[in-house]
Amino acid sequence: LSGSLYHHFATKEDMLHDIVREPVARFRDNATRIAALPVDAEARLATLIRFQLEELTGNHAVHAILYGERQLFRRNPDFHYVAKAKKEAYLSWQHILDDGVREGLFVADADTFLTVTTLQRLLNTGADWFTSEEGPFLDFMGALTLESLTDFMLRFILRAIRRPERGGLPFPS
Repeated sequence: LSGSLYHHFATKEDMLHDIVREPVARFRDNATRIAALPVDAEARLATLIRFQLEELTGNHAVHAILYGERQLFRRNPDFHYVAKAKKEAYLSWQHILDDGVREGLFVADADTFLTVTTLQRLLNTGADWFTSEEGPFLDFMGALTLESLTDFMLRFILRAIRRPERGGLPFPS
């Protein structure tokens, strides 16, 4: 009942803080940790993609709120920590992509901002579809697992950003 909720929370915003604070911090902390791993950029990118899909599907409701209400989080100063954590996670993605270019693994002519934001939206959409799909598409999904979705996303992304001469190399596990 709404009355019992307001016994614990003064406002809807207080509820929202309680819902998003820990997941957004975990997301940022893990992205930062993965970006600092002592392996090549492609392995770090693969690890970050796997982590992000696991997080997005495992905590789908929270991340649907974070994505769906992104304008609120950007504009409301009470939620500055959300925008700050998302920016720090973005910088982890950027760091990995920049390292991949320097290491000769990824194409150098891609716009980093557009690449990172496109990848994040691709992963968000894939996770949303995987966790929420109903009806006739279930017939097409068959035995799709999170692992098969993750492998597809990883291959799709690496085909788009790898240097052409690296196209035939195996994908990191």
